[in-house]
Amino acid sequence: MAGKSAARASGKIVVCGRTYDIGWKTVNFYDNLMFSAYYQGCFKGKDGAKPTSPYPFAPAKGLERALKRYRERRLMGGSRNDLRRLQDLLRQFVIHHDGCATSETCFHVLHDERGLSVHFLIDNDGTIYQTLDLVDGAFHAAGVNEISIGVELCNRGHVDLDGPDFYKKKFGINRNIEEIVVHNTRYRMWAYTPEQYMAMEALGKALARLFPNLPQVYPEWNGYVLPTWMTEPRAFAGYLGHFHITNNKWDPGAFNFKWFTQKIRSRSVWFSCLDRDSECRQAPEIEDDPTRAEQQAQGLYKNNEEDSMGGYFPVGPFGKSRLWHGGIHLSLNEGTAIFNPFPGRVVALRYADDVPIGSANFVLMRHGFRLAGKEAIFFMLYFHLQREDPRQPRMSWINGADKAPWWEAVQRGEVAYPDFDLGGGEVIGHVGHAGPPGSLEGQIHVEVLAARDLAADLEPGYFTAVEGGGSGPFCEVGSIISAIDKPKGRGDGQLSEAELRAFFQRDAARIDMRKLAVHSRSEWGASPDYEAALLRSKEFKTLNKVARSRLFRDQIEPTLWYTEDLAQRVGLPKDYVVWHYHPVRFVAWMNSQLKKQATVTAVIQMNTGPAAAKVLDDRDSLEGFTDEEDEMSLEAGRRLGLEELANGYPEEKQ
Repeated sequence: MAGKSAARASGKIVVCGRTYDIGWKTVNFYDNLMFSAYYQGCFKGKDGAKPTSPYPFAPAKGLERALKRYRERRLMGGSRNDLRRLQDLLRQFVIHHDGCATSETCFHVLHDERGLSVHFLIDNDGTIYQTLDLVDGAFHAAGVNEISIGVELCNRGHVDLDGPDFYKKKFGINRNIEEIVVHNTRYRMWAYTPEQYMAMEALGKALARLFPNLPQVYPEWNGYVLPTWMTEPRAFAGYLGHFHITNNKWDPGAFNFKWFTQKIRSRSVWFSCLDRDSECRQAPEIEDDPTRAEQQAQGLYKNNEEDSMGGYFPVGPFGKSRLWHGGIHLSLNEGTAIFNPFPGRVVALRYADDVPIGSANFVLMRHGFRLAGKEAIFFMLYFHLQREDPRQPRMSWINGADKAPWWEAVQRGEVAYPDFDLGGGEVIGHVGHAGPPGSLEGQIHVEVLAARDLAADLEPGYFTAVEGGGSGPFCEVGSIISAIDKPKGRGDGQLSEAELRAFFQRDAARIDMRKLAVHSRSEWGASPDYEAALLRSKEFKTLNKVARSRLFRDQIEPTLWYTEDLAQRVGLPKDYVVWHYHPVRFVAWMNSQLKKQATVTAVIQMNTGPAAAKVLDDRDSLEGFTDEEDEMSLEAGRRLGLEELANGYPEEKQ
């Protein structure tokens, strides 16, 4: 029952020019050009004849002379590869049913007859066809095309249209019948197939990983799906039906919104396996319940505090040192996969030869969300990674990177700036090795950095703010030093390896350290005065001058990747003073913030007006797909900047 090109399914959807594997049979417009809405012309003419004109032969309203069956989203401002901006823009997923027997027929009706489009078609057997990159707007739902994604589920619709034996006669299968009330009218329709629901689940989960601002909710009214159109459908964020937008449509009829949104409910993932000896094929999801998420985190806390070679938060490189340490070390087997907890962008990386302390390779991710109406931007660093070979890739995004311009910097052993996007759950890299010279073991350093205190903005009091930015590379915060230094109240002001081990392995106060938001100098900052500040410290004065210089040259200098140039490129502070959070606690907390975002929607206002005189399937209607906004020129859209985008989507910006 699927389209005849299902065998060529790549399993990948296309977003901002990049492909993402969703783990389901998917044919995108690169896989099969016969399902491409980018073709400016008709594939078939009326009744399947050879087309005589490139224009649609039974056009929808306003598309009589339209060669393009889509439009560029005006709020993208002409950009086609900025996933961050698209994430801000997309707030709705509109579900339709097509009134057709197959998705191939649906595409022909949309593209050739009506001049319309939709991003996805899902056939009776669950095969997904993608006709447009999500960066472009489809003509599928008047009033929300700019901010939405659309899907047409293959379903003939009214049972009475062809009789109850339609699917038995045409395809040799039995298909259930359901009843639904929409706009105060009862409809008998064909049920969606289990394969279609599974396809929607796979697609919805993939979109949840890519689009954190698309909530997994639906228009709810007194505990049920809202059975009619909304007064202000554009104000809603989430998954909705075409009938929620207009009074002249009843699709998708009996689609089970409640089941679907529960199945795709988004969770962020942990950046590594929770058990140090396990080999995860997929990133472990963070539990929604905070108590259970904290239980999950215990494995990572234990790894860092009891099993690792050191590297605690917020201080703790081993040796007599009070150096700030913005992240944690985890002892993991070399080659273990490290995952991306949230959608984000690879903004910097380095793959080079080992230095005396092991791998100095890293990936720096930039993450950005709009939470509680505020911009929340932070970075996550993964240090001591293995070198990756794009000719033998172990992760999809590195495949073919040796042909990219930024790879030239990698070959020189320099920091490179790829600047491309990764979905949540994708593999970032693999654990390398690190440690004292001559004693290298599998290890990864994970760290969170932010230019401002995000926790104070989003949930004051969850983290305790500590100001240490004026103390240079060394911690001079009394509450931190006194908690670790022994004996308490009579210590020497320095932190030895034994004191660090004793505190982080046995002292209950270590739990409070996980709750700090520390504003301090980054240990990676390559400022001109860094060497001098280290070498004149009391921790390093016990070494002779030659030994101190050698230590800096061999073990510290090769790790100083945070330069003014990098800060300028990626958006970090140029003075190297940033906010740090315990990465395990932060990731769980940020997941809870995203969950709050996904469950807060606009107030649903049911429209009490009457339905249209005729309520039709998509196949039979000429209206309800486009509006004046769809005719706006790209030049007008380019005048809208990121500030306007961040402030919402006012209708008056024409």
